[in-house]
Amino acid sequence: MDWTCYVKQGHYGHMSRMPTWLYAVGVDLPELEWSQGEQRLHPVALGRHGYKKARRIGMTAMVGGKDKTRIPNATPLPFRDLLISMARSVACPVCAASRTSVEGIAKMYRYNLW
Repeated sequence: MDWTCYVKQGHYGHMSRMPTWLYAVGVDLPELEWSQGEQRLHPVALGRHGYKKARRIGMTAMVGGKDKTRIPNATPLPFRDLLISMARSVACPVCAASRTSVEGIAKMYRYNLW
């Protein structure tokens, strides 16, 4: 059976709410946090620009420096671990036949070796 759900990575440590769609087939479904989550406003943006603009630009707009792309795009480690645990729960005949791990298959897909 396949499942589709909408979760927010903010519950797992992302600096913004970061809405994310998940599509899962043949995995053990973990418990997920389904609530809307609290609104996150950067205090500097709130003080400098006011509520309306701070709400529109969000938390990640205030990230600066060399990590201004990496930080907002990063998957929080707890969310990553949750996704990996889902992937490891798959009954994968290819994995068993070739003794290839889930991570190995992910690399094969990434490098088009599949």
